[in-house]
Amino acid sequence: MNTFESFLDARDARKKADAEDAPKARLDWALVHADPAERLMAFDHWVREQIERRLVWQPNDANKERCVYQCRVELEHMLTQLYSRGWLLDGQRLARHVTTILDAVGAAQRAGKVRDFWPYFKAAVTRYVGTNAEELQAENKRAGNLMAGVLGGLGIMKGNSMVELIATRRSEIVEEKKTLREQVSAARAEKAACKRDADQLPLL
Repeated sequence: MNTFESFLDARDARKKADAEDAPKARLDWALVHADPAERLMAFDHWVREQIERRLVWQPNDANKERCVYQCRVELEHMLTQLYSRGWLLDGQRLARHVTTILDAVGAAQRAGKVRDFWPYFKAAVTRYVGTNAEELQAENKRAGNLMAGVLGGLGIMKGNSMVELIATRRSEIVEEKKTLREQVSAARAEKAACKRDADQLPLL
């Protein structure tokens, strides 16, 4: 049984819980006409939540925060693989593939099959696009045709998918550009400042 078959039982067990959580789990990053920096911040937050929820962590693990960050960056590499193939999935379609990878690794952890977490996780993420290429290609084609038809009928131009935004941010890091990355940093700084101001209000 391969890695991606091993998670099926665990995924089925989570289905009911995920369905119940769905109304609460708003995919703010899937709002294609929202500000790109805000969407990226929302996506980063959502991915961190999924990593923490679906993988197995040791209690009081001092390295957890750093490992969660590394996992998120590795998942971004998977999105750049999608981008390089022109598969610009977004919203629930993209979310399903992210959670599928995490559930596969989590199931392997619970089954005692993961002795060295990082190489295992990295290999699982790296192989995902190639292993599921036919499914991803067909899904992208269906999603593109459906979205183009719906939005075209409404006279609306589709915004950038999350795959495109992540690929843009990754290219800026590699080429040391400061555009979308700066916007995200500025948005985070503004959000942090607002929180500090709100925390200080009772003291005034």
